[in-house]
Amino acid sequence: MSKQLKAWDAYVAEAAVAPVELPLSDGTVLTIHQPSYGAILALNAARASGDVDAQLTHLCGEDNAARLRELFAAAPIGAVQAFLRDVTAGLGLSEDPGEASASPS
Repeated sequence: MSKQLKAWDAYVAEAAVAPVELPLSDGTVLTIHQPSYGAILALNAARASGDVDAQLTHLCGEDNAARLRELFAAAPIGAVQAFLRDVTAGLGLSEDPGEASASPS
């Protein structure tokens, strides 16, 4: 007799991670959601090709990426790197976004 797995919706519910929020000085808040499987595939392809703009889009979403590019333009690289590290950790992704961590932060 075969073993029945739990329902697909249970897998999806268990994997859900709260979005991260970035408050901006103008009072708006950018909300960044955990990327989908398809976005992770695209993110990994962008990493492999070195396309940093595409990486930002696939990690943070198209609308957020446009606003972040404006913020990043004059920012020190260390601020950008720290932000990306915090987003990755906050969404429960490892250093390589293709691998989700066992226990999201």
